[in-house]
Amino acid sequence: MKRFLTSLLIVSALAGCSEAEDVSQDGEEAVDTIENEGEQAAEEIGDALEETEEAAEDFANDIEQSTEEVIAGMDEELQKAEEEIDAALIGEGESAVVTEDAYAAVTEETYDEMFDYIETNDYDGIEEMKTNNDVVLMKKGTEVMVMDRVSLRAHVEASDGTTGYLPVKLLEPTAAE
Repeated sequence: MKRFLTSLLIVSALAGCSEAEDVSQDGEEAVDTIENEGEQAAEEIGDALEETEEAAEDFANDIEQSTEEVIAGMDEELQKAEEEIDAALIGEGESAVVTEDAYAAVTEETYDEMFDYIETNDYDGIEEMKTNNDVVLMKKGTEVMVMDRVSLRAHVEASDGTTGYLPVKLLEPTAAE
């Protein structure tokens, strides 16, 4: 910028301009004004950036808090639903009837394996479980005694001594006599 002013002075002097000093002074004032305005703009941008960062951080915190509240609410509702199901379903020591033909897994582990196969429609896996005697068929109408119940799974025993694990939703309490 100083070269420009020096060049301007030289050109003015050569051109016989008597106001070269005034032009030079005006040029320096213009440079100072531009520099001051640039510094002020940089400060304003810095302040705006800081405010934006703070707002983004506040927004992220709000989202995190909101997510935690939503998850806590969902968890609470799931616990309530499980308690309602527990209260409404058949319990340990009660008699029940199997409501539809179903395979009962012979152990808790094979119950989980069986449902993995069911979820993925792996019929070959179920057939292999049948071949290995990991599941037994319980026909609709089979009377059973609930030996144990964990959440939505019941360990049952049929009157012929056959035992297995079935989903509780496949059992209906027998009418009290």
